[in-house]
Amino acid sequence: MARQPKQADKGNSVLPQPRLAARLAWRLGRRQGQWIGASSTVFVAGLFTMVMFIALSALSLSGAQEADRDLGRFDALASAEMTLPPGSKTPAMAGAAQQAGANESAAFLTALDVQLAVTPARNVTLLEGQWKPNPYPDVYELAAGRWPQQPGEVVVTDPGDVKAAVGQTLTVLGDVRLRVVGVADNHYAKSSALLAAPGTWSSLDPKVAEGYPSLAAQPYLLWTGGPEQAVMDAVTKALKSYSDGSSSQEAKGGPELLPGPPTLRAQLETKAADYWIEKSPAGYAIPAVLVPIGAVLLMFGLVDRRLRRTTETMVSLGLRPATTIAAVSFACVAWCLAAATAGAAAGVATGWALRPLLAYLQDRPVGDVEGVTGAATQLLALVAATGVLTGAGLLLARRTRSEQPHPTTTSPAHQPQAKSLRKKSAATVVRDVRQLAALGVWCVCVVYTATRLDTPSEGMFLTALITAAVVLTLPEFFGLATRLLTERDARRRLARRQLQADRRRAQAALAVLTVIIGASLGMLALLDTLIRSSENTVQPEVLPGQVLLAHRASSAFAPPERMLTVLKESKVLEGLPQVELHRLSEETVDETGPVPSTTRQGNEGGILAVDSPDDVPVLTGRPVTADQRALLNRGGLLVWADRDNAPPPGGQPTRLVVAEDDRILTETPPLPSKPLELARTGWRAGTDGILLLDTARRLDLPIAVRGPIMVTDANDGQDARVQQILQDHAIDARAAYIYVEPEPPVPDTALYVSAAALALLALTTVLTALRGQTRALKTYIDSLIALGIPPSWGRHIILWQYALLLGTATLLGLCIAIVPIVALATRIPDFQLSIPWGQMSLLLATLALASALAATRSTLALRR
Repeated sequence: MARQPKQADKGNSVLPQPRLAARLAWRLGRRQGQWIGASSTVFVAGLFTMVMFIALSALSLSGAQEADRDLGRFDALASAEMTLPPGSKTPAMAGAAQQAGANESAAFLTALDVQLAVTPARNVTLLEGQWKPNPYPDVYELAAGRWPQQPGEVVVTDPGDVKAAVGQTLTVLGDVRLRVVGVADNHYAKSSALLAAPGTWSSLDPKVAEGYPSLAAQPYLLWTGGPEQAVMDAVTKALKSYSDGSSSQEAKGGPELLPGPPTLRAQLETKAADYWIEKSPAGYAIPAVLVPIGAVLLMFGLVDRRLRRTTETMVSLGLRPATTIAAVSFACVAWCLAAATAGAAAGVATGWALRPLLAYLQDRPVGDVEGVTGAATQLLALVAATGVLTGAGLLLARRTRSEQPHPTTTSPAHQPQAKSLRKKSAATVVRDVRQLAALGVWCVCVVYTATRLDTPSEGMFLTALITAAVVLTLPEFFGLATRLLTERDARRRLARRQLQADRRRAQAALAVLTVIIGASLGMLALLDTLIRSSENTVQPEVLPGQVLLAHRASSAFAPPERMLTVLKESKVLEGLPQVELHRLSEETVDETGPVPSTTRQGNEGGILAVDSPDDVPVLTGRPVTADQRALLNRGGLLVWADRDNAPPPGGQPTRLVVAEDDRILTETPPLPSKPLELARTGWRAGTDGILLLDTARRLDLPIAVRGPIMVTDANDGQDARVQQILQDHAIDARAAYIYVEPEPPVPDTALYVSAAALALLALTTVLTALRGQTRALKTYIDSLIALGIPPSWGRHIILWQYALLLGTATLLGLCIAIVPIVALATRIPDFQLSIPWGQMSLLLATLALASALAATRSTLALRR
C-alpha cells in the first residue's frame, strides 16, 4: 500500500512554530519603509522619557553638591544654640576643636537681620569668618577686589540693587560704616549677603541692639579630621565658659549648646537627592509609564490591518495562524525596541545638551544625574513587556477563534451560529473584565479624593488614576463619538464605517492622544492654579499711601515708644489721619502665652476695636456705608468678607467668645454683624473683624492697652521718608510697614519644564499619530480611487477621521485635566481654582493647526 502523504497544517494547531516565526519576523522586519513610520511614536516616547528624567534630575542638587554648599571644604558642621548681641566676640570654638584633634577648623558667625540703609528697608545676612583661603570654594567666587581681612571689611555677594562697588562704603544698621573690598558671586543663591572679616561683629557698638532688638548672631563651627565626639565635647566646654571681657556670659542649656550630632559630609554625600522626579509625578513618573505603553499600543494598532492581511495570506499557504501572528508580533516588538533605544539615546544626548539652559533658568548649578542606565532599562523593559503582552493578547484572541468545531464535526447549518456564539462569548468576557476594571478605578478615584488628596503631588497621582479610568472606558466613548458622526453624505458614511471596521487602530490612536492631551492640559491647569494660589499668600503689608507703625516682631503689637518719639519730633506724619488699633486680647509682644482673647464663635481669628466708625476708612481705604456705620454705632460687628463663615450681605447675629488656652471664659449675647469688603493685606492677618471700643467695654471684653497705629494719606514719598528718619536714628525701619509692590510668585523651574515638555510632546504626538493614521489608510483610499471615487473624497475621509479622533481626545483630555484640579480646590484650604482657558485654547489651537498641516501633507501624498 502506498504511503499516504502527510496532511498539511490547515490551522488546527494553536501553538506557534518558534523557528519559523523568527525567520518570518526577520523577513518582515527588514521591510523598513512600512515600519519606520509606525514606530515613530515609540521613538518620541523614548526621547521624551529620557529628556524629562535628565532634566528633572538636573533641577535638584545631589548629596555631594549639598555638602559643598553647606560645609565648603570641611567635613563637619556644628551650630551653637546661642545668640550673640552686637559687640560680642566670637567664641573660641576653632581653637578648642584643634586642641581636640581636628586637622583644620574655622568658626563663623551668621546674623540674618543686618539692615541696609535703603528704602524700602530690607535686611541681608552677614557671615563673619576667615575668608582667606576661601572656605566655600564651590559657593563663593570672587568677581572683583579681594577677600576681607580687617574688621569692618566686607565682600558683597550678588549685590543687585545694593550700591556697593569695590572701594565704597556701605552703611548698615543706621550709621555703621563697612568698607567694601570685593564683590563675589554666590553660585547657589542669588541673594545679597555680606561676607565680613573676623572681628567685624565685635567692633559694633552694643547700643545698636537698642534700635534693632531682634539683631543677633549665631556661631557655628566647621572642621575636618579628629574624633567627632572629642571635638564636640571640647567645643561644648568652650561655649560653656564663654566670656566677653569682664562680664561673664555663661550660656544657658549646658550640653544642649551643641544640640544633636554634627552634620557630616559623608552623610550628605550618601543621602539620596530630593529629585523633582518624586515631587512632580506628572513630569516624569506618570508619563514614563503611560506614554511608552500608549506608543506601543498605537504601533500595534497601526499595523493591525497588515497583521490581518499577512495572517490571511500565510494561512492560505498552509501556515499556522499562531505562527503568523507570532512573526508579526516579534517584528513589531523588535521595531519597538529599536525605536525606543534610538529615542532613549537621542533623549540622553538632548537632556545633557539642555543642562546649560537649565542652569541658566534656575541661576545655579544643575544637579548631578544618576540612574540614567536604570531609567533607560526601565523604558526598554516596559516597551518589551507591553509588546509581548499585546502580541500574546492577539494570539489568545486568535486561539479563541481557532477553537471552532471542525467542518466535519459541525453541520453546515450550525456552523455560523457556533462561530458567532464563540466570538460573542470571547468579546463579552473581554468587555466585562474591562468595564469592571474601569468601574474599580473610578471607585478608587472617589476614595482617593476623599481620603488622601492633600497636596499637588497627590493631585498628579489622581490625574493618573482618572487617565487610566478614561482609557479603560475608551471603547464606549469611541462608540458614542462614531454614532455622533452622522451619515448625511457618502463621505462621512465611508469615514464612519471605515473607523468602525478598523476600530482597534482608531482606538489605539485615540488612547494615545487622550493621554498626552490630558497630561499637557492638566499640567497647565495645575501650574496656573499654583500661581494663583501663591498670589493669595503674597500680599503687601498695607495699601499704597498707608504706614503702619508697629513692633518689628509682629504688626499686631504696639510700636516702641522711642520710635513714636522720633517720628513725633520730626513732624513727618503731622496732619495725617491716624488710627490706633486695639486687639481684644491681653497678649503683648513680651507675653504671648495663653491669655484671654476674643474670637467669633467657631472661628480662630482675633477681633479689632477702634474709637469710631470714621476710623474704619483709614484701615480699609474706602468709605463705610450708612448701614455699616449704623451697625457699629448700635454695638454690631463688621466681619472681613473673605473670612470663613462670614455673614451674608443681609447680616446675621454673631456671638463672641473669650477663651484662654481652649477654655471658654465668657460668651457675649448675639451681636448684629455684616460683611466688610477690604483688600488682602498683611496687617489684618489672624484677625476676623472690627467693632467699636465702646462696644468692647460694654461687653467687658479684654482690650489691649496699646496697639499699632495706622496712618493714611502718606503720599509723595512720605512713607519712604518715615523709614529714612528711623534709619537716621538707628531704629529698625521695618517697624514702619509701608507699601511695597509684592513680587509675583514664580513656581519652581521643574513645573515650567514639565508643562513645556508635555506641550511639545502633545504637538509631536499629534503629528506622528495622525500621520501614522494616514499611512494606515493609504491602501484603503487608493482602493477607493481605483474604483473611480474622486481623490477629494479620500481627503475628506481623512479630515473627518482626524476631526473625530482629535475632538474626542480633546474632550476627554479636558475631563482628565479639570476634574483633579477641581478636587484639589475643594480639598486643600486656600487652594484657588484657576483654569487657564487662554493657555489651554492656545495649546488646543496649536494642536488643531498641527493636525491640519498633517492632513495637508497627507493630501499631497494622495495626489502623488
